[in-house]
Parts: sequence; structure tokens; C-alpha cells
Amino acid sequence: MDQLLNLLKRFHKVAQEFRSRRADREPLVIRDEYDVQYVLGALLKIYFDDIRPEDYSPSHSGANTKVDFVLKKEQIIIETKMTREGQTIKSLGEELLTDTGRYKGHPDCKTLVIFIYDKGDFITNKHGFSSDIESQASEKMAVHVVINPE
Repeated sequence: MDQLLNLLKRFHKVAQEFRSRRADREPLVIRDEYDVQYVLGALLKIYFDDIRPEDYSPSHSGANTKVDFVLKKEQIIIETKMTREGQTIKSLGEELLTDTGRYKGHPDCKTLVIFIYDKGDFITNKHGFSSDIESQASEKMAVHVVINPE
């Protein structure tokens, strides 16, 4: 778990390195949530062998949610988000609270890690936002939120 959290906390540094390439090469820019998932999927392979991308959680209230990554052996689910222009922090929070409830029924989820790439610095109270989401933890599921850059 420590390796995963450390990796997420350094994600922005990796993204910055992609922007400065040598030999007049086109920079690699993280533009959206799919780019975040792409880069994170590659980084996870440094520490984890069994990474299952885009698994579905069991149905909850008539809907199931696509999970970004499942670390099966570790029983960790990773949900990724990237803030964007025009998205309200309220809507992001509501979405995460809904998803958190759905993940509680996933058979491979003892820990939910939510990674929010806030490249545009839209979340002004990062600590408060994280605490609100982490308060959804239960005896069956721990919840950790990493917002990067801090």
C-alpha cells in the first residue's frame, strides 16, 4: 500500500517529465482522464503483477460501475479522476460518494484508493475534500484519497 500511495503522490512529477522531451520530440501531455489511466497503468506495473483494468463492480441500486484498476492479490481498487474546466467540485464529490457505495460490494475490494489528478488546481480545499470522501470508509473497506499535485 505504501508503494502505491507513494507512486500516486509522485504522479505529477512523472507527467512534468513527459512534457520536456529531447531531440525535438513531441511532448507527451496528459489531457484527460484516459491519459491519466494510461500512464498510471504503466506505472503500476513497476510494483504489481496482477493489474486488472476496467473491471465492473457488482450491480448496486440497478447500476454497476466500471472500476479503473483492480489489484486482485492486494484487494485494492483504484479509481482515477482528473479535474477539468467546467466541472464543479460538488459534482465530483457526489460522483465519488456514489461510486464509493458501489465499491463496497466488490468482492476484491478491501481498500479503495481514489486518485484525483488536479493538474489545473481546481480543488481549493484538498484536505477537506479528501476527508469527506475518506469518511465513507467502513469495517469492510478502507478508503484513501490522493489528490496530486498537492
